[in-house]
Amino acid sequence: METCPESNASVAGLTFEHGVNANLVRKWIKLRQQRLAGTPM
Repeated sequence: METCPESNASVAGLTFEHGVNANLVRKWIKLRQQRLAGTPM
């Protein structure tokens, strides 16, 4: 799901395209942002 932050793709579009739950994608994005910021999970 690296495409979402870089391309400003919509979560809804990505979930439809890849067949995953939108809440899961949002969780992955949040975890990635925390990891990049060095924030503990």
